[in-house]
Formats: sequence, C-alpha cells, structure tokens
Amino acid sequence: MTELYLDFSNWDKDPRQTLPTQEEFMSIVAALKQCWSKGKIMLLPSVTWANAVTKEDQEVYNFPIYMSHPGNTHFAIAKITYQEWDDDRTTWVTKKTWKFADRYYHVNIRHGEDTDGFSYDADEHGTYHKHITLHGHAICSPINNNETAVRSLTDKQLAMMYKAQLVGQNYGSPYQSNITSIHNAWTENVMCDADGHRIPANAPIPQLLTRQPLRVLRDLSTFRNRMDAALKQAASPLDAFVKMKDGDRYIAVSNEQCEELARDNQLSAVYPIITYKQALEIQDRLPRQPIDMIVAGLGSAGSGILDQVARSNLVNSFYLVDPDIIEEKNLRNQWYTNGTLRSTKADKSKMIIQSCRPRESDPRIDVLVGKFEDAPLQHYSAKYAVAGFDTIKTRLAFLEDILNGRIEARYLIDTRYDDLTASIYFIDMKDEDQVRRYKAGLDADYEAFLAREEVRKEKENIQNFDQFWAYFTNNDPENFNDCDEKHLAIGAYTQADIDAGAECTYCPLSDSIEECHCGTDACKEHMMEIYERCKEKCKDIRRIDIPAAESSCLRQNFIDIYKYASTFVFAAIREIEAGNPKPFTHVEAQTDKFPSHMVVGK
Repeated sequence: MTELYLDFSNWDKDPRQTLPTQEEFMSIVAALKQCWSKGKIMLLPSVTWANAVTKEDQEVYNFPIYMSHPGNTHFAIAKITYQEWDDDRTTWVTKKTWKFADRYYHVNIRHGEDTDGFSYDADEHGTYHKHITLHGHAICSPINNNETAVRSLTDKQLAMMYKAQLVGQNYGSPYQSNITSIHNAWTENVMCDADGHRIPANAPIPQLLTRQPLRVLRDLSTFRNRMDAALKQAASPLDAFVKMKDGDRYIAVSNEQCEELARDNQLSAVYPIITYKQALEIQDRLPRQPIDMIVAGLGSAGSGILDQVARSNLVNSFYLVDPDIIEEKNLRNQWYTNGTLRSTKADKSKMIIQSCRPRESDPRIDVLVGKFEDAPLQHYSAKYAVAGFDTIKTRLAFLEDILNGRIEARYLIDTRYDDLTASIYFIDMKDEDQVRRYKAGLDADYEAFLAREEVRKEKENIQNFDQFWAYFTNNDPENFNDCDEKHLAIGAYTQADIDAGAECTYCPLSDSIEECHCGTDACKEHMMEIYERCKEKCKDIRRIDIPAAESSCLRQNFIDIYKYASTFVFAAIREIEAGNPKPFTHVEAQTDKFPSHMVVGK
C-alpha cells in the first residue's frame, strides 16, 4: 500500500459539510488500514465540475474516494457513520454522523448508494466495540478496473487522474439531496444581474448581495449605497444572507432560520452562505469617496453658494442634502423657479447644477432627500462642507460630526443672514485655533438663542392669555352652553381634542373638556386670579421690545446680501484651488438699503 493522498487544505471551506475533525478522519483511515490491508481512502481538497447548463465551474470541496480493492469499483464517500457496541443491549448505537455531501450528481458517479463497513477495536474476547460505515456513490471510470490494478501509480498520481476524469462532464448541480436520475437538468434557480447576465456562485460578495454588474459596482459611492441597502435587510448583526434553491436573490435570515432551511434542504447547493459580519467587513474596509463639496441645507445659504460655484469648474463633485420641498416663499431668495415648486430641493439643485455646466461636462452629484443626520456622510471625504442650516443647534451638531470623524472635511463654510447683514465663516479644520474660536462662537450664540427663546415663549404665553381673556370678558358667557364653544372659538382646542376627552387647563371645576362648564362666577374668579398672577410675574418681561418675527423669504430687499456674501465664499474657494492661502476666516458683511452712489447715464 503506497502512501495515502490526504489533503486537508480546504477542510473548513464548505459550510454545508458536517465533517469529522482531522484527527477523527485520520483514525478512520488508520482503522481501515488495520482491518483491510488493501482498502484505503484518498482525500482530494477540491474537484471542479463544469456545469453544462449554467456554464459554471463548480467546486466540490473535501472529496473523499474509497477503494476497497484495486480492481473493484470505487465510490465517492457522501457520509460516514460511527457506531459503538452497547453490551447491555447487545446492539450497535450510532454516536456520530459526518456528511461530506448529501448526494453527488455527475455523469461519472452512479445515482444509487453503495455502503461498506468494518468493525475494529476488539477486546480479549474478540468482541468489536467500534464500527464505521461508509456511504457513497460508485464512480464509473476506467481508472477503477485498470489503472489501480495494472499500473504502478502513487496515490497522488491516482488522485490527479480521478480529478481529471471529473472535469467538464456534469449536467447538473454538483450535489443535491433530491436527485432521482443522473440525467436531471439543472434543479436550482440561478441569479442574474440587472443586465440579465448570470452571476456565478464564486462571484464577489458585493455582486452576490446587490445583483449588480461589476461595471456599476466600480463606482465607490454606488458600491457603498448598494451594499448599505443590502445590509439593511438584516434585522440583527447575527443574521446571515442566503439564497434559496427556488429564489433568484439573497435574503436575510436569522441563524435559527438558516439552520432550519438547511435541514429542509431549501438552501442553495451552490451559492454560499454569507454572514452579516463578512458583508460588514467589506464596507468597513472601503476607503471614503473623495468629493469636492458637501452642501447640507439647500436654502438661501446653501443655494446661494451653489449658484456661483456651479457655474465654475472649481468644484466638480457634490453631495447635496436637504429634506424640504420648494415653496413659493423660497423663490425670492433661493435659486429655484416657479417650475420647480413642490419638488424636492435636493433633486432640483442637482438639475440646476447640471444645467449650469457645458454639455460635455458631467459633474458627479449625489443627493439625499432627508436630514444630514440620516445621510451616510461617513462614506465621503470632502474638501468643502457647507453648513446651510437655519438653526445654531444644527450647526453645532454638524461641527460635532466633523470633530468626531463621522464627517470628513478640510474646510467648513457657514454663512448666516440677518436682514441686510451676513456673517461668513470659512474654517480650516486643521487649524485648532480657528476651530476652537468658531465653536466658542456657536456655543455663545446658542446660549443667547435659548435666552431669547425663553423670553419669546413667555411673551407668546401672555399674548395667548390676553387673547383668551379679552374674548372671555367681551362676550356674554351665557351665550355659551359650556367651555367647548369658547375653546373652539379662540383656537385653544380642536374638536378632535374635545372628542378625545383632553384635559381642560382653563376650568378649575372639571378634569376634562366634556365636563367643563365655565359660565360660573367661580370659574371667572379663578381666571382673574390667574391673570393677575401672570401680570405681576411678567411685568418686567412686558417692557422688553421683542420685534415680530419676519421671514427673510418675505422681504423685498434680499437678493443683494445673499449674492454679496456668496461671492466671499466663491472667492476663497478660487484662491485655494489656485494654490494660494485661504484669504479669510470670518467676514461680517452688509449692504445698504439704498445705494449711496450712483452714476446715471443719459
């Protein structure tokens, strides 16, 4: 008996196999050698079978061949059972079952199952205590009867001849558990990409999960977005992605579901199981997508900057983020037109940028209709990041995302408007002093805002109470059956609130609106007490002049300050792109209500 050919290099390659340990396998080989000197097992690390239907090379890993005698038919081992003798019951008890493949399917491998077994480990009485049963399918090949008996071949040479015999002759799946004839056609649905081309089972994981042509996935941003969408299928990081035999795509299932589907033989026999961890690691290893400019917020500030930048060739890739739709009030101070009303700002801004460029130009523009907090900005590395927000709080959150690394940007641009004035910030994020001062300014502005907001709410509460009290005292309470009509009349409650039995905050005599009857003297006295307390408490606040809020969108003298401020930003970008230092960090700008100098030609 020549040296056995046993190659364990692919031992853990196929998750569908339930294999013994290498030590257990070697003990089986050793036991066989003791019992039958002419019997042996060879182990091929892999065998390639070309599927004639799918035109796919399919690998079968850990392919064991059992040869009982040189001239006998040999078979491919599909399963091994290990039994031990039970003296009490005088019977064999199955302890372990190892599966290499449920059933091999090949024109050179017979459909019917062959078995061969041997007992070993006898005691002093001649009683065997261990038994091995080999289950397999006969290999129909001239190698069986001739080469092994006549020619003097090493086991490695013999193994390579077997491997060569099994290449290029398969008409179906490498192994299936439900095959009734070796002439069956392909019994599993194949996956195709968006172009209709077959996706092979050994394709990269991103292509398997996204079902996209490789030409599409070459784009890094598209690659990420497609993978993100695929990963969102999973409800838990413990989930796995599997392809069903009758399915045409991968689906996410829990580990328990995966095991159940495998037991029911519903999983693909060819396409591999992909763990969530495997897919996530691919995403984590990807570099950030280089991009020229991120614009988060496409209102007056964001669109004002884009209005100038888009007409140049200084910035050629954009990521635009905004959740809003275009309203009529946006037409005065933003770059949208009547034809874009009720469209999303992000989508229309993309179209406007494209229309500003020459026909041969093709700027890269990714958009998200949503809040910047939901945008996958961790996938991008931006040169310029525009904080085009309405609130200081959102600006602080945007800055924090840059500082903690979720957003990567070299320069942060922030423009703010107040009537005819503008504050323009152009921060080098590598300059710690600039960043510190900018953040300190934001923190101070936010504290001032909170103080003003508290005053505004107090003022609003007083105004609301005055309105209610004026209506209450100027109308005869007897004209109302109960509080419902008063509440509805002044807009304090809606009919839905009343129907839901909301709590009445004005009447001290009841707990709900339905039970409220405020035409009583007791109720009027209670309301007077509240009013007097409120006047005393808020008398100082009443002396504060809080101008009524007025949206800049409604002002007529607006356009000059937005365009004026945007030119500072564009000029800074132009200098940087020309290789010059950043010209400013903070600029306070304003325009006159009316030009102070004019030249009139006649």
